[in-house]
Amino acid sequence: MEKFNFEIISVGKPLWENGYVYALDACKILKEAGLPFHYFIIGDSHDIELQYQINDLELTDQVTLMGQKSLEYINDKIQYANLYLQTSVKNGINKFVLTAIGLETIVLTTDCGGVDEIILHGKTGFIVPIRNAKLIAKSIIEIQNLSEEIKSEIRHEALKTLKSQNKQSR
Repeated sequence: MEKFNFEIISVGKPLWENGYVYALDACKILKEAGLPFHYFIIGDSHDIELQYQINDLELTDQVTLMGQKSLEYINDKIQYANLYLQTSVKNGINKFVLTAIGLETIVLTTDCGGVDEIILHGKTGFIVPIRNAKLIAKSIIEIQNLSEEIKSEIRHEALKTLKSQNKQSR
C-alpha cells in the first residue's frame, strides 16, 4: 500500500449525517497550511456531490473516494492510517471508530451521540464540535505534531478503555 506522510481515513456512505462536507473543508485548510496528507473515504466512489466539492476545493491530489471494500481491506487501511476521522453530525460512535481503537489508530471524532463515553479528549482520542471544519483541521495538525511517545500513550489508553467498556457490557 502506498504510504503518505499523514494518512487519514473515514469509512461510511456519503450521507449528509456523516459530515464529509466538513471533513473536506478541513482538508482545504490542511492543504493551505502545507500539511502533507492524504484523506481516504471508503464507502462510495461515485458520489457526485463529494466529487464536485473535492474538485471545487482543488483537493484531487489529497482526497480519494473509494467504493465499497472488504472488511479485511478496510481493517488493513485503518490499521496503517495515522488517523481515523469521524465527522458525523447526527450518528454516534460507529463500528469503525471501535475498530480503529482496537487496531490502535488514533481517532478524531465529532461530539455526537455519546462518543465521550469512550473518547476522552487528549487522552483516548480527540473530540471536536460538529460542523466545525476549522477545529477539525486544527486538531489534525495538533495530532500530526504530537510526539510518537504521546501518540503511543493515546493509542494505549484508548485500547485499555475499549477493553474495559467491553468487559463492563458483558
